[in-house]
Amino acid sequence: MIEGAPEGDDDACAGELDAARVEIDQLQQALDSRLVIGQAEGIMMASLGVEPKQAIEYLKRVSSVTNRKVVDIAAEIAETKQLPQLDVAVER
Repeated sequence: MIEGAPEGDDDACAGELDAARVEIDQLQQALDSRLVIGQAEGIMMASLGVEPKQAIEYLKRVSSVTNRKVVDIAAEIAETKQLPQLDVAVER
C-alpha cells in the first residue's frame, strides 16, 4: 500500500506510475533523436554552408526518397560525417 493513499487506490497509483514511466521513456527517446538530428544539422551547416532549416528540409527529402526515418539518416551522417549520395539537392 502506498503511504497516504486511500485504501483500494493501489491499482490506480500503479497504473499512473506505469504511465509516467512510459512517458519518461518516450521523452528520453525524443531527446536522443533530437540530439542526433542536431549533430547532422551541424555537419551539414559546416560542410555545405546551409542554414538549419535547409538542413532539416534536406533530411526530410532524403527520408522521403529512401523511405527511412529522419533520425536514422541523421545518425548515419553523424557517424560517417558524410551526406548520403543521392540525387537530392540541398535548397539554398
